[in-house]
Amino acid sequence: MKQHEIKTRLHKRLPISLWARDRRLAAVHEAGHVAIARMLGVPVGLAYVYFTPARDFDPPHCRTWRGKTLCASRLADRRQRAMIGVAGAVAELSWRGEWIDEDYWFEPTMMSDSDWNLTQCVASKPDDNCIEAIRVMAAVLERGASLWHDLLRTARDLIIATQPSLQARAFGQVTWKPT
Repeated sequence: MKQHEIKTRLHKRLPISLWARDRRLAAVHEAGHVAIARMLGVPVGLAYVYFTPARDFDPPHCRTWRGKTLCASRLADRRQRAMIGVAGAVAELSWRGEWIDEDYWFEPTMMSDSDWNLTQCVASKPDDNCIEAIRVMAAVLERGASLWHDLLRTARDLIIATQPSLQARAFGQVTWKPT
């Protein structure tokens, strides 16, 4: 089956509101990483969100959109890397209006493998440094906090950057470089 056929079938089965919500969550997640890296003075190379077709889409367990943020994390210390690593998941929880509870983080699927690696923790086993990063990120990324508007603006930019790829080709990756 060709990629455009998968996308067509997926769109027939997937309500547009769920598809848009999933794209927004991916953008908010990546924007969390970007906002915190900027706050810490860690250069961000690029960030993007992209569509991933799922043959057997089973909401809410399967995501149709994913993202990636590349920053110069090697220039950051361990504490800063933990902050950048947890920022995406914290941003998602804040955007959804959920309570950011430290107990969530003992679930291995709370963050992606790459985010866990950035925190230098084993998945589902956050250390004291990671727990402290979660507390700090919860404070600066909550609705109305100091970075909330930067987070939303960056997420919007990431979503807008996907528009040309959806119109021009069925599957593509559009990068966004911070200004």
